Amino acid sequence: MTTRRTVKQTADTPKLMPRDDPDSEYYIPPDERAAMDAEDAEAEFEDGVRTKMAGKKEWLEVDRRMAAEKSTWERPVWINGAQIKPSNDRWLVENLWPHSGNVQMSGYMKAGKTSVKQTLISSLLTGEDFLGHTVLGHNLRVGSVDLELTDDEIMDYLSDPEIRNHENLFHLNLRDHPGWFDLMDDEHFHATAEDIMALDLDVLFIDPTTPLLMSKNQSPNDPEVVNPLLMRFVDLKVATGVKHLWFSMQTPHSARDRAAGTYLTGAWADVLWNVMMKNKDDLTGPRKFKAWGRGVGLLHDVTMDSETGMLTAGDYVATLSGTESRREDILDLIMDEPMRPVTIAAKLGVSKNTIQNDLDMLLETGDITREKVGGQAWEYLAN
Repeated sequence: MTTRRTVKQTADTPKLMPRDDPDSEYYIPPDERAAMDAEDAEAEFEDGVRTKMAGKKEWLEVDRRMAAEKSTWERPVWINGAQIKPSNDRWLVENLWPHSGNVQMSGYMKAGKTSVKQTLISSLLTGEDFLGHTVLGHNLRVGSVDLELTDDEIMDYLSDPEIRNHENLFHLNLRDHPGWFDLMDDEHFHATAEDIMALDLDVLFIDPTTPLLMSKNQSPNDPEVVNPLLMRFVDLKVATGVKHLWFSMQTPHSARDRAAGTYLTGAWADVLWNVMMKNKDDLTGPRKFKAWGRGVGLLHDVTMDSETGMLTAGDYVATLSGTESRREDILDLIMDEPMRPVTIAAKLGVSKNTIQNDLDMLLETGDITREKVGGQAWEYLAN
């Protein structure tokens, strides 16, 4: 018979738990308790392993599915120079949108970015000219991810008699739900890619991208967050087979911030489009539309239908050289507030001497004025 030793409780003695108290009916001898603790630890470890394996299995299934999809993608082919022949597929929209190219649309609020998109989608669906430029694609399937318009606004737009071939247009309204298009999240990316693949789209519009960043408290003018998102756009094109991508960035009213948004992604997009009101107080007045990039350099006057918001080309059309395009950029920068040459040079990524030469020419043509600030410094403002 085993005699249990009684532990006398004193004020200095810690209170024993029932399983540690030899006088308790729940007492467990130390050797048995050690074995039980070891068994519990092993069970807890096994549960943890099972949970991790279940999660890993789920992601392995996603990776397997994506690998199966990738196996159907066409591998790039090396072509001998003697076999290269001129292609008729150089343009989607002649002199504005290169075939398989990425287009960035920029402009501040109410400048007319959505009007450009609506007019362009109408042209892609009908095959009619866009601002006087020939649409070379035929029977295009167009997808539009909208993060700005309400359902009523979208329905008003789609009911416009100018919009035809509705069966080739697929619309996704995420105005209040930008998180569903969070391409930086692998799960959302794979699900979105699968949805777009099922639609077999030729052209994809994302308008605007700003809510995608703002919903995560990220700045649309921060290249460290914008550039990874744009690379994810490229991944989406490859994964889905979409040939043409158009996206817009809603840049702020401040000229300094707007410039950062406009030139932030210049190295990524094949073509930069910009729309700007000639008179910022006239919301339905004439606009200036500029396209600049790979094989593209044009400046248009455009007019807006006050009822439908659709755009038509004005009488003035100019072909821009690199210098002319840069001077247009300068005018855009100093439209709302004066700037010094060194600030303009930093925004546009060129030397101060180049900018100073451009400013001197713009002074001669009467497009800008200047005012002395400080000792030898000048600030320039567009007329």
